[in-house]
Amino acid sequence: GRRDGLKIRCPKGRVGSSPTSGTQALHTLRRMGHRLLNRRLAQLSARLKEVQEELRIVEDQYSQLADDADDLSLRALVAETPAAEHEHREARRHADAMARHRAELVAQRADLTARMDELLDRMKDPQR
Repeated sequence: GRRDGLKIRCPKGRVGSSPTSGTQALHTLRRMGHRLLNRRLAQLSARLKEVQEELRIVEDQYSQLADDADDLSLRALVAETPAAEHEHREARRHADAMARHRAELVAQRADLTARMDELLDRMKDPQR
């Protein structure tokens, strides 16, 4: 009947005209899982490239800002004026903000690398 399903039942408990679940379905699930892992790996790889490029730019900017802050520090010591000290504090604040942003990018890079390693391990060992 309609509610009995599509399988033709064998009176001896054997498989009928449709293959048993688990033979072809398991293979299909593994292929789908492998495709999903490949897609996630590609996405992580693209994001990792973006983070690395941004990190390269941020490191250049941080280097420049830190040098400027050091120069303004010397000028503030020599000039001993409130304006020079204010310029130094502003430059140091910018350099510190860039250092924090750099640290965030380094952490993101480490996280993305760890996630990619995990996906690669799962591709190698599908039981994980």
